[in-house]
Amino acid sequence: MASEQHTESRSHSPPDPSKTNFRELLNMSVNNPYAQAWLGGSNSGQAAPPSIFGALPFAAPSEQSPLLAFQFTALNPDILNCIVLGPNARHCFSISTSAPTFGQPAMTAIRNDKNEVIAKVEWHQRPVVEVKDMVPRCLASQFLPLSQDLSHRTMTVKGRPYAWTSHNSSIRLYNTAYNPAEMLGTLSRGQTAVSLNVAATAIHHGMLDVCALVAILLYSGRNID
Repeated sequence: MASEQHTESRSHSPPDPSKTNFRELLNMSVNNPYAQAWLGGSNSGQAAPPSIFGALPFAAPSEQSPLLAFQFTALNPDILNCIVLGPNARHCFSISTSAPTFGQPAMTAIRNDKNEVIAKVEWHQRPVVEVKDMVPRCLASQFLPLSQDLSHRTMTVKGRPYAWTSHNSSIRLYNTAYNPAEMLGTLSRGQTAVSLNVAATAIHHGMLDVCALVAILLYSGRNID
């Protein structure tokens, strides 16, 4: 592995997106917002998503729930302090991060349009997360563990299994309770905003708040493992 990293560091050619694992994609997205340009292929969105079940073939769901678009924008200077706009530019969330104080870590809070805190991240050495009525307080590494092969992160919410996996310039959310897995959303980063698309069915089950928290964790630029 060390030799491969050394070789890549000397190369001026962009790496092959098909060989980019989950962690590398996130690092490039966080450290270089312009990395998205070469990651996006001309056939983006047309290729079949990778199988999360390994050798089992992937077939697209027969009926895809419509995806609703959300934007993490007004980054100040990053996703840890921003606002989230939904369809028709409707204000959905405000995200703010407090500075650490004596005996207390920095904390990122997600507030809804009623200014209620619905999710938070406590930035201890090992971050702690919580989503109201959805995810009980736990370590971020337990909530969103990275697979051994670095290809995806798993997540269990209300007893339902999910996975986040990289695909070209985006990160896709799948409901893995089904075979084939059902795609429920996408995350991607542009030059001035982070885009989140979530299936209407997932929002109905309260997953929008959870996805907002995941976006913060993955694009915070901080170690969550």
